Order: sequence, then structure tokens, then C-alpha cells
Amino acid sequence: MSTSISISCSNTRVHRPVDFLYTDIGRGHPFYLDGILESLPPASRGEVTTVFAATSGLAHLAWRGARAAYRLGSSCGGQASLYSRFRAATDCNAPGPLLRTAGRPLKAHFANREGPLVVAHPILAALLQGHPHLIYQHGEVIVPPECLVRGEHTVLVPTPAVAQIFINAGTPAARVEVTGLCIEPALAKSADVMQEQRQQRYAASETLAGGFFSSGAEPAAHRKALVSAAVSAVLRGGSVLIVARKGGTYARCATQAFVRRGLTLTTHGEQIPPGGALLRTYTDRATLDTVTREHFAELDYVVTPSHERTNWALGLGMPMFIVEPAIGTFAPRNREFLLEHGVAEPLGCTESFGARLEQLHRDGGLAERSVSGWDRYPINGFETIAELLT
Repeated sequence: MSTSISISCSNTRVHRPVDFLYTDIGRGHPFYLDGILESLPPASRGEVTTVFAATSGLAHLAWRGARAAYRLGSSCGGQASLYSRFRAATDCNAPGPLLRTAGRPLKAHFANREGPLVVAHPILAALLQGHPHLIYQHGEVIVPPECLVRGEHTVLVPTPAVAQIFINAGTPAARVEVTGLCIEPALAKSADVMQEQRQQRYAASETLAGGFFSSGAEPAAHRKALVSAAVSAVLRGGSVLIVARKGGTYARCATQAFVRRGLTLTTHGEQIPPGGALLRTYTDRATLDTVTREHFAELDYVVTPSHERTNWALGLGMPMFIVEPAIGTFAPRNREFLLEHGVAEPLGCTESFGARLEQLHRDGGLAERSVSGWDRYPINGFETIAELLT
């Protein structure tokens, strides 16, 4: 189940610089391209652009409208939101006039490029059909129907089960490449050491440290649950890392909640304070990745929606508490996948989260979940893709 991503010229394999086209909408799809770029040697990187930079006029307005719909739907709605219904109903294999308008300048932009073109969004995979070296990365462990884009492009997937779904939907087996889970390269590189240290803390530490992550849209239901659970953990003596967008509603709500309870929320420091809370903010994906990398080794669990961080629980042995509701088309399926694998549980009553955490720590439940999520799948997906592309 493999295909050569290199360009063949006669009988000689010719490697061209690899182009990347981002939607730059949300974090999930762009995150997967970020990891490939980080893993590629500089000489192998071609043009890196976004749908906004590569379009103008009506097409540009269409993409801006898509971004606005994402932000509104993700921040205000759940499964019944207009955005979620639109995503679930979108047929990428039969794009309508608006999508075709949005894609026309993108096809023209890359028409004379000779290297591979990597995208991570199904809409882009559909709109760019005809590009001779199109690569569609599907980095998630589940497959909503709208992701099954037909065509002659190469598809990169994390597991054999995902590969089989694409094949059953009509993608030629020779066009599907299984890569392993795509986890931040820095985290994958240090995974062994961090897992050993985490297990030692489960056995020896009286209190644990948790990371509280929202999606970039910071929907109201999520930020309220995250803040409430973080306060509960600190009131029971736990340590908390709150990661929030700078100037966003999550950071503001967290600050206000800690003040109301008379708790200290530190905004500077190299480590999470024992029995206290640290707020780290970010302005873009690069800053978010830096903050994550700097503190990940300290964490014993995470509280987060079931988006792309699902891979942490499935590959890094990081127990997860799932923030609800599950918004969009990916999160509900990720949620079920996590529960089936025994590496997560729904967050539940946030006011009693601290007590629930103590119980799981005391009876070995967290350690067991960590073991369940360790070494279940290969975690070097980004490195594997980089090797395929060079």
C-alpha cells in the first residue's frame, strides 16, 4: 500500500522542491502541513502559500467568507450549528459554483509548478484535481465522509484502518501511503523520556499537572468548562497550565475566575508552579507550538476538545479529558475513537474535576490510560512523510 511520491523522468527519479498550499482556517488542517514543513530539509521546500495570498477578487472574498463561517460556527455552535451542517453536507467531489470560483485561481497559480503540491484540506484536494503531482494529507485517525475525495492524487493517512476506508471509497490502493500518527516532531522525538517520567510521577507524586487547551475559536461552552475544571484542580492542590490565545476570551475568563476565587494565576515563568496555575498565551500557530513544546514534559494529563490533539492520547501516552460539546465533523468521531481505546473520558462535572482527578490518580486509572495510549501506533508520521518527499 505504497506509492512513489518522487517525480519520474524517463527512468530517473527526479526530486523537485515541494509546494504547500494552506487554507489557514482553524488549526487542525494547517497543523498537519506545519509538521511536514518542519521535518523537511530547507532545500526540499518549494513555494509555501495560502488560499488568501494566492487569490484575489471574488475567489479571495469566498475564502474570507469561509473563514468567517468557521469562526462563527466553531465559537457559537455544536453539532447542530449552521457551520457543522454545512461541512457535513458539502460534497467535495461535486463542488458547486462558489467552490469552483474559489479554486480557479489556485489551479492557475500552480499550473506551471513542476514539484509535488501538498494540501491538507479535502476541499483543496477536490479543487486542485488535475495537478499532476497533488498530495492530500489526511492526518486524522477518523474519516468523515466529506474527506473521501476521489481522484488520482496521492493520499497520506496515519493508520492502515484509515487507508482501508479510502480504498473502500474508491481510492486506488497504490495511491495510499500509511505514515503513522502525525505528532509535533519535537514531542515525538522526546516521547520515550517523557513517558517514563510521567509514569514515575504517577507512582510517586502526590499531585499532578495538567494542560488545559481550547481550540483557537474558543467557543463559550468550552472555555467555561476549561476554566471551571482548572479552578477545581488547583483548589485540590493540583498544578495547571492554561494555554490560550493572547487577548482572547479564554485568557480573559481564566484571569477573572482565578481572581474571584482568590487564586494566583501566574503569567510568567519557565515551569508550572507546584499547586498553582500558569497562563501562557500565543499569537499564532508557531507560538502555540513553542509554548506546548516548552511545557509538555511537565504534563500528566490534558483537558481539551477532541480535535488534532487526539493524537497525544493515542500515541504519546497522555490521558485526555474531553471538553464538550464536540463541534464540527471530526470531533465527535475522535471522541468515540478515544473512548473505544480507553485513553480518555468526557470531562463531566467541572466543579468536581479535582476530586475525580485525585480518584483516578489514587486508583491507578491515569497510569493505566497512559499505558493504553503508549506505543499503540507509530508516532513518526511527519518524519516518514518527509522521507517520502525527499
